[in-house]
Amino acid sequence: MSEAALGKLGPGGGTAESPDPTAWYHWRQWLKTITHASRFYWSLQVINALGSVFLTVQILRSAAQMSGDISGHGNVLAGAVLDAVMLLATTHLLIRPLLLGTLVHQRPTARAWGVLAAALLFSASITVLAGDLLTSLSLQHRPVQEIRFNTGAAEFGVALVGWQLFVMQVVNALAAYMLWVAVYLGWKAIEARRELSRQVRHARLWQLTRQMGPHFLFNAFNSIRGLMYEDRDRAAQLITRLSDLLRVQLGLNEDTHQSLRDECRMARDYLEIELARLEPRLAFSFDVPRDCEQFVLPTLTVLTAVENAIKHGIVPNTGPGWIRISAHRGVHGCVLEVANSYGAPSSAESTGIGLKNLRERLLLSTNGAAKVEQWTERDTFHLRMEIPE
Repeated sequence: MSEAALGKLGPGGGTAESPDPTAWYHWRQWLKTITHASRFYWSLQVINALGSVFLTVQILRSAAQMSGDISGHGNVLAGAVLDAVMLLATTHLLIRPLLLGTLVHQRPTARAWGVLAAALLFSASITVLAGDLLTSLSLQHRPVQEIRFNTGAAEFGVALVGWQLFVMQVVNALAAYMLWVAVYLGWKAIEARRELSRQVRHARLWQLTRQMGPHFLFNAFNSIRGLMYEDRDRAAQLITRLSDLLRVQLGLNEDTHQSLRDECRMARDYLEIELARLEPRLAFSFDVPRDCEQFVLPTLTVLTAVENAIKHGIVPNTGPGWIRISAHRGVHGCVLEVANSYGAPSSAESTGIGLKNLRERLLLSTNGAAKVEQWTERDTFHLRMEIPE
């Protein structure tokens, strides 16, 4: 279970539509929260604990050297380790469940901030008291009883003892917890923005993919209609091919990507349908090696390119035309090329939406890493796509 899901759990373990800022303490939700955490979270916790030990030891050793008393290094290290363990345990067992139940992925309220402030103060106080108690129970170490700050002359020094020392320790612990909360909330905010960006990109890609469906169906039905009164058996075969295409199309559900092998299979079925209308003006070939068949592409990538070749390269010309689909491995992934014969310009005005749509889908699906190039060379139109692995 992800931390995002944990942040939405209600008191009974279900989804809470209106979360109560104090419902975080329910033992079922608390248990799920402390037993489910990502590896990245634990990595940050370990790094934070080690950094805390290192920083504390360095500060206390510097203070000891300045005062001329360099004894007690063992006490310094033991105290630093104990503080780090207390920080890790308290943040994981108390503060993190509170944040996930009241602030993460939810609109914070004044009550939630108040509960958090009280919890941080309580955690800081308990940490100081528990640290002193555990140190007192040790036979080798004693708790810090006095901190003295000197300005060069002893008579101008300031000593913190008793309740003053306790308050200073609580303030230091509180600052450490507040810093931890700030880092954690910042991390969750970045994580939420990334997830939102991913969902928006997926929704946009899904919209672009669905946009191609009606265009493809329109062309396919026109091809079958032209053959209906000439060869009924052939028309029936083409309807069967079209039903296979529709079955694949409907089976995609929300999958916006598929393998190059499946892309080529869909494009081949489409070309077989168009062949009935354009024969003998259409010839096509596929040259896709096996090591490229498993490359993943946005759905209808090859079909979009083939449709564009039929509409603007084959249909406008009365002479024989051809389409060639080829692929090979490049330096960073797969290089896919769709080339077609190109003669007289198409009488149908081109909006460019097909190739523009294709380019946008490729860029969206690869975070801008894909490359799409198109050019005309003599009587051939080339569409070249570089898709990273």
